[in-house]
Amino acid sequence: MRLHLTAGQISGFDGARNLAPNLPAAKFLLADKGYDASWFCDGLIGKGIWLCIPPKKNRRCQITYGKTLYKQ
Repeated sequence: MRLHLTAGQISGFDGARNLAPNLPAAKFLLADKGYDASWFCDGLIGKGIWLCIPPKKNRRCQITYGKTLYKQ
């Protein structure tokens, strides 16, 4: 598990950008729709990580995710 704290007004992507290169080997990543960004998802998929991130409503190409896993 990795934790990166940022100030309340800072975007979560600033922390994600810092954490992504150093993530340990993982099979899955569970995150909320705030982390649905192509650059972030593509980088994790490239590492062989299966994503469970609901797509944002304004995403041009909607993606699928494990709804049951996300609800749990």
